[in-house]
Amino acid sequence: MGEVRYKGEYYEGRHEALIDVKLFDRVQEVLDTRGYSSERRRKHDHYLKGTIWCGRCRLEADTNRRMILMHVNSKTKATYSYFFCRGVQDHTCDAPYSNMDRIEEAVERHYKTISLRPEFVQAVRILMEAAVDDQIGAQKMLQEQAKAQLQRLATQEDNLIDLAADGGIDTSRVRSKLRDIARQRKELEAELASVTDDIAPGMAYIDAHLELLAQPYELYRYASDQTRRMLNQAIFKHVYVVNEEVVGDELNTPMRELLASQRGWSVFEEAGDDVFARQLATTEAQRHAGAGETEQATVSGGLLDDFISALLTDRAETVGICSKPSMVRPKGLEPLTF
Repeated sequence: MGEVRYKGEYYEGRHEALIDVKLFDRVQEVLDTRGYSSERRRKHDHYLKGTIWCGRCRLEADTNRRMILMHVNSKTKATYSYFFCRGVQDHTCDAPYSNMDRIEEAVERHYKTISLRPEFVQAVRILMEAAVDDQIGAQKMLQEQAKAQLQRLATQEDNLIDLAADGGIDTSRVRSKLRDIARQRKELEAELASVTDDIAPGMAYIDAHLELLAQPYELYRYASDQTRRMLNQAIFKHVYVVNEEVVGDELNTPMRELLASQRGWSVFEEAGDDVFARQLATTEAQRHAGAGETEQATVSGGLLDDFISALLTDRAETVGICSKPSMVRPKGLEPLTF
């Protein structure tokens, strides 16, 4: 953010800011919505605890085992720090010990692999703007329909009362029809109230994560240990390491879906093959899935399903990305949902 840390204090720097304040604040909003991983705070605390897991156990046994931190003091009083799989303790894993500094560097490098391309971020934001516009139009249409039906019911009710007063219809039939009108009015009023459902919070949620994955490497590289812990836990469920290298990960939602969508979108932009693009998107989602989840992992999840469908449609020549199909599907007078 253009600041320099010196002896625990932050000062305005003279170098160009790599991360602007707005982006930093948006990322903090995302981090604040995430809880910490379930690691226990003990004597040997480290910002990677709870994030890194044994890659050998993941690849060979499709299971998750934590990496434990150990400090060793030499005869010369030098301290060496290592991460090792907890399976080593009970002889269920023979993965080698990994130097702590090299693991830190490997995780930092891994952040380069989870960034979103600017043109993809732009495409998603255009779709979100279109979705909001569509929702406003759909809500207005449904409100007008509901109000018109309520007015027709009111007219029917007045006519029935007039007929009953003139003795032109049996009063028992009038009461029955009035009860039916009252029931319909109650249903319409409930449906009219539900039309006010708003997708804006969901859009803000997606947009905050677009910010987070726009420059994740730069954010992580210059972050404090505490912020690194928060970034790790906001983005990853697990980072798998073996031989001092990252060999895979399991991403939180919606990061996994966004990266998978980007994969399919990028291929479609180049080749225009919808089927192949969807296959690659699903493969990408599976690549970031957890142990035992790869068979079920698909690009899904309501709003993001709509993103994929819209992103893989005809491209608009004016901006070089997809067109803006409706992401809001009115269903009579039912609530608008995703």
